[in-house]
Parts: sequence; structure tokens; C-alpha cells
Amino acid sequence: MAGKPRIYMALASPLLLSIDRGQNMRYAICDATGSILGFRDISAEDLKHYSSETLHEVDLTVKEDTHYIEGGEVIQKPQRPSAFHEWSMDTKEWILNQEKAWSAVRHQRDILIAATDWMVLPDAPFTELEIVEIKEYRQALRDITEQPDPLNIEWPEKPEVIK
Repeated sequence: MAGKPRIYMALASPLLLSIDRGQNMRYAICDATGSILGFRDISAEDLKHYSSETLHEVDLTVKEDTHYIEGGEVIQKPQRPSAFHEWSMDTKEWILNQEKAWSAVRHQRDILIAATDWMVLPDAPFTELEIVEIKEYRQALRDITEQPDPLNIEWPEKPEVIK
């Protein structure tokens, strides 16, 4: 499509973004904050059913997880720093969800501890010194959550006996 995008104004939110696709237009449905909620193809004839929404044309590169709308303009979000970051429409930046990040760390830690549970049973085939090393490793795993940054965890090294 050449030229300046067409902007259609209607009575209320959510905001819809579109691109001409022959007989149909592709619309991105947005909430009042500018977050893109999804997309839909709508014919010009069916457009009348959307009279309470704002329509805005965009190209097909616009995606709900990488773009938002501000002041009628499509804005690309910066790259997401990690899977634990969530986009804030209030601050227009990625915010680390500490709870999710630490939950993932604890989950991984629990898997590593569970893998060594049998090693500290009375009939485990290890020497006293090896059992001490295993117990120290397990304690270091339990202490993981005392580190300051869930995205930069320094995992303890496994004792030689369990590598």
C-alpha cells in the first residue's frame, strides 16, 4: 500500500489497526492503553459492525508482543531482556517480574536437589567424605535464593563424585 496510512475514527475504544488485504482489511484490536490484543480480517461491508471502535492502518509486521500504539502511531518495543520481563504500558519499558524469575530459579534448584536425594540415604554407596561434599552441595543449592539477581545465578559446582 502506497501513501500515508488512513486513520478511521469512531466513538470509543478499543483501537483497531488495519492493512488493506484485497477485499478485507486486517485489523489489530487494541485496548485503551494501546496494547494490541489480537488481529482480525474484516471486509469493508462488515466494518459497519465496528462503529464503536477506532481503526488505524498498519503493515503486516506489527505483532502484539513486539508493538503497541501511542498517539495513533505504531511503536516497536525494545527487545525483551528475558522471558521473565513483562511490558509495562505505564512506563513503556520491560519490567522484571521478580516472582516469576525467582520461581524458575527455585524450580531448577529443586530439580537439582531432588536428583541428589538418594545420595544422602544411609545405604547410599558413598564414603563419609563424599557424603559431606554432597550435603555441602545441597546446602549451596538451598542458599541460591540469597543471591541478589535471579537472572545471574551462580550455581554451585557439583562435587566430583556426582558429575
